[in-house]
Amino acid sequence: MDLTEIPTNSMLRILMLSSTGLQSIAGIENASDLRRLHLTDNALSGTFPQELLSLSELRSLYLSFNSFTGSIPEQISQFSKLEEFYAYGNLFNGTLPSESISKLSNLREFIAPYNFLEGSIPTAFNSMSKLEQLSLYDQRSASLLTGVIPNFLNSPSMWYFDASNNDLTGSIPSDFMQNSAYRNESVVVYLSNNELTGTLPIELESFRALDISIVGNKVSGLQDVFCGKSDWMQAQVGVMG
Repeated sequence: MDLTEIPTNSMLRILMLSSTGLQSIAGIENASDLRRLHLTDNALSGTFPQELLSLSELRSLYLSFNSFTGSIPEQISQFSKLEEFYAYGNLFNGTLPSESISKLSNLREFIAPYNFLEGSIPTAFNSMSKLEQLSLYDQRSASLLTGVIPNFLNSPSMWYFDASNNDLTGSIPSDFMQNSAYRNESVVVYLSNNELTGTLPIELESFRALDISIVGNKVSGLQDVFCGKSDWMQAQVGVMG
């Protein structure tokens, strides 16, 4: 497939190229009005493609199941209209670009599990008003993701967070997701197999339906009130004796 045949200043807005055996996206920069780009499950490799950085109108970018390497670049801040970023199952490494992520004011979904990311989860995620899902589980780097859990206090749209199988430390914040608009609906929090300590905050009792997993941590206490939460999903807590 030869994307260099895309005419300059193409009015193309949606391009679905998943599972096509694609090895190069040279020429994609000509589709400057592109809004949705699906490149999942191809044979793409190398660092984050510079050609993509010309696509400032992108709302959705799907890069999962390729072999992209290197870091997620600071230049992703150029995707000021980006709503969905999917990069599951690549070889991206290094830390997440905190300052650039803070500029993605329209971001709803940031999905990047099963890469080689490390370092702390950017505090920028705490204050993204439209962020709904953040998934960073199963990193494969030597040091994994470290540091503390974001509280997402000023991310009222958040309902899904998965950072399982990393090296996060500290305790779950007492104000964790306390401004979520979904507290009366359903919220998913997966934090299993980290290095979390402390107790499960009593403030979480205010969630009507919480699916939470903290097995494989060092959490030392669980309030009795949580045992009577019949509206919660099957909670996996694994408190240390």
